[in-house]
Amino acid sequence: MLSGACATPEFLMYMNYFIGLEFGQDYYLNENVVVDSSKKQRTLDKVITDHFEQIVYSINQPTGARNFQAVFWFVE
Repeated sequence: MLSGACATPEFLMYMNYFIGLEFGQDYYLNENVVVDSSKKQRTLDKVITDHFEQIVYSINQPTGARNFQAVFWFVE
């Protein structure tokens, strides 16, 4: 259980690792390549941005375990 702010500086390293596994180690050179096979035709940049936004949104949801307050999350 957390009380107050928490920092997870290793999060970006982990995210980089898993993005590299999925899209190749040189994914940052191909940010405008379309990687979504759905009708949206999202680029790699948009896919990564959408995943990061979902993570931030999910972590910042208030929960009953914290008296319905959201955490204050630092990504350094």
